[in-house]
This record gives sequence, C-alpha cells and structure tokens, in this order.
Amino acid sequence: MARQSRYIEATDSLKKAIAARPQPPCLHAEFGFMYLNQQKLEDAESEFKAERQANGGCGIAALGEARLHVEEGNNPEALALVQGLWKQDPGLVRATASLLVEGLSQSRAASFAEFLAQEHASGEIEIDLYQLLYVVSAGRPESSEAASRDSAEKPYAAGRYGQCAATLEENLPKRSESELLLLSACAYFSGDYALASSASDALSTRPAHSLGGLYWSIKADEMLALQALAHFEQMAPNSAPSHILLGDMYRQRQRYDDAQTQYKLALEISPADHAALLGLAYAYYGNANIDATIATAKSALVGSPSDPELNLLMGEALISRHGFAGAEPFLQKGLAAKPQMLPHVHALLGTVYAETGRTQDAIAQLEMGLAADRDGSTYYKLARMYRKAGDTKRADAAMQQVKLLEQQRRKGAVIALEDSGQPAEGDP
Repeated sequence: MARQSRYIEATDSLKKAIAARPQPPCLHAEFGFMYLNQQKLEDAESEFKAERQANGGCGIAALGEARLHVEEGNNPEALALVQGLWKQDPGLVRATASLLVEGLSQSRAASFAEFLAQEHASGEIEIDLYQLLYVVSAGRPESSEAASRDSAEKPYAAGRYGQCAATLEENLPKRSESELLLLSACAYFSGDYALASSASDALSTRPAHSLGGLYWSIKADEMLALQALAHFEQMAPNSAPSHILLGDMYRQRQRYDDAQTQYKLALEISPADHAALLGLAYAYYGNANIDATIATAKSALVGSPSDPELNLLMGEALISRHGFAGAEPFLQKGLAAKPQMLPHVHALLGTVYAETGRTQDAIAQLEMGLAADRDGSTYYKLARMYRKAGDTKRADAAMQQVKLLEQQRRKGAVIALEDSGQPAEGDP
C-alpha cells in the first residue's frame, strides 16, 4: 500500500500491526520512513523515538534519525549517527543505506553527497563507508553480500545484527524455534538475506512458529529477488526479460503508461514474446483502452491459443464491449487458469449466461464467482437472476450484500481521493 502511495490504508494496517502481540521488530521505524515519504517530519521523528523506547536498539530507527538530520540540512549529525551504526554493524548499514535518500529532494541529496566528499577529503570518514554512502546518495544503492540464544540476544538488543547472526548460524537445522526466529531477524537486518531465507524456511516447518517463518521468508525472499533483478540487469541491461520485469512492476503499481513503455521496448527486441504481449494487453486494459487490448490479445493468441490467462483477458475485454456470445469460448478456456483466478472467470461466465437468457446457468456461475466480488456487481447480477427465477428471498439477501459492498467501495474511494494528494515514491 505504501509503495502505491495508499498512505491512509497503509497507516491503518501498520497501527494494527503495532498493536498486535507478538509483533515483528522495527515496525515503528518502518512507520517513520513512511511518514518521511510524505514529508511528515514531526510524525516520523515521533515514530523513530517510539522505536527506541519500545526496542531499545533498532538500528533502522537511528538511520531514520540520521535521515531527519539530512532533511534538516544537518549533515554532520546525520553522518555521526551513520558512523556509529557502521561501527556497530556494517552489514546493517549496507543493507539499509538507501533509506537515507529514498524520496529525498534532489537538492538535499546533492548537498549530502558534497558534504561526504569534503569529509572524505579531510580523512573524517573511512573509505568503505564513504564509497557506500556516496554511491547511495548518487541514486544507485548497493546491496550487501555480506552459541546459544542468550549470547545472540545481547548483540541483537545492542543492534549488532551481524554478530547475532554469526552466533546462531552454525547448526541451523538443529536450532530451536526461538533461535531460528531470532536468527531470521538478525540475518535480515545485517543484509544476509540468503541466511534469513534459510532460517525462516526452517522455522516455517515448525507449527508453533510457522507464521513467524512465513513473515521473515517473505521479507528475505523479496530482497533476494531485488538483488537477483539488479544482477540480471547488469548482465543484460537492455534485454526483453529485463523490460518485461520492469513492466510487470509498473503494472502491479497501476502505472499503466510506464508499463506499456517497458513492454513495447521488450517487443522491439523480441516481437513475438508472449509475456510482453500479455503484459501489454493487461496494461492497455488497465487504462481502459479496450480496442488496443483486443488487438494485442489477438496477436498473442496466434502463438498461444490455449493460454488460460490470455483467453480470460480476451473474454473480459469482449464483455466490456457487450460482445457476450463472442466472449464465451474464450472464458471456457479461461477455466483452466490458476485456482485464485477461477472465481473471476465464473463471475464473467455468469454475466455471459445472464445476458444470453440462461438464468439457472447464470445463477450457478455467479454463485461460484462471489469470492471475486469487490464492488457488489456480482451480487447485483445474482439478485437479478434470483428475482427472475422467482426466488425473492435470495434476491433480497443478495441486494443487502450489494449495499454493504457499495458502502465499502465508497469508503475506499474517499480514502483513495485523500491519498491522491500524497507524493508518490520513486521508480522501482
């Protein structure tokens, strides 16, 4: 939500997470950085202080305070905090240094980079830290490659995450649930995402801590994926897969114009690439360009006539133009799509059956499609079909669900409008 600039919804979710017990570490710090992206500096400062009070030594909170100093133009204080973190745990700084400049104005970033260069020239900053911070402030963050539970908890509490991870890394499969949970956190914060992923995978097999394992697995694997993407782009900076991956990222963030640009670049390199054609068709559909959606989907279907997802998109595009009879054969092929997509397919088939006079078939399909209803439209169609079949009781119950979902949709629309005035984050 935060990456989509949906800050009001993100704030609500973070507050609920902070109120939960047990909770992941450093949530107040993450909250603080979200406030920084909105230029709410006082709120950010409050969250960083709350993190210090709650956990005593979350290094990310200190990095947040350093970022506040950069925002205020107090570069010496910012550097002093970062240097303290560097002495404590270099891996943490390498893994999170980009937070110092993400969303920072160009003038502030340039001022910080100039200050770093001066400090380096005077010998006030060691070379490894200088190179890391200078590269980050120039907009190209680097990634890091970077006993008993009691002996690991002390460095963890002090923010020395690398030392904590090193203490627990040996004999990983034999570690207890609590040790694996601690190792997952320490390895993640020290930038050793491969170790964090391994520890969280081992933890997820223990029933008592499966949720903790899943949480750290998601976070670690996300960072490993970003590292892999960065490495891939270095190896093949202008390849079709690289543009497709960027297009997918833009499309997931609903930046459809940017997504179209990337998919088209991929198609210039590989004109028949199925993933690029599918992504481009989805991006056109996201922008309500139905003619371009259908034309692109047709081109893709030539090479992959049985692809369920492509057929589903084609059927949905035809329905939006009221081509119900023409959409049906595509939707039938769409029934072979992934399980999580099937409710949407059933809802679309129900729409086709309702519009072509097959009331009972429409009811059966729409009922299977209710799980995909987010705005009440499927319940509304189902209510019409129930009433047409003479089942007024079910029709009335379905209309109650329509009203409920409509209220939720309006509330979401208000929140989205309020969020639309917030600054968006930078490119992926």
